Amino acid sequence: ASDNKIVSLNKGKYNAKDMLIQNYIVDDNFIYLALLDGSVVKLDFDLNIVNNTKFKFAKFHAIALDNQKNIYLLESQGYVIKLSNDFKTSVVDSLPFFEDEKVFVSKNKIYFENKLLKLD
Repeated sequence: ASDNKIVSLNKGKYNAKDMLIQNYIVDDNFIYLALLDGSVVKLDFDLNIVNNTKFKFAKFHAIALDNQKNIYLLESQGYVIKLSNDFKTSVVDSLPFFEDEKVFVSKNKIYFENKLLKLD
């Protein structure tokens, strides 16, 4: 994925979609995108949209999955959003985070500055 395009090669077939991508994560079955317009999109490996939703005014800095495949989004205004994998429910909690902090995601962990958010 680049800032404006995602590509996949699945079963010998090349697929591409133009999207304004902020962040992404891939698991065994799906690709999850956080877009610049505040949308969250779940794609299959052929880049078909499985689910999507939009959080108005959101600017995401990280996207991660917990062990139950819930989606966690770290938002620049100091929030973390937990989105169910079926995109039917979401929970928004406050989290002390500043948009200029460095962020790193590894599996079910989000590291930012000297903090760790472990997702179970």
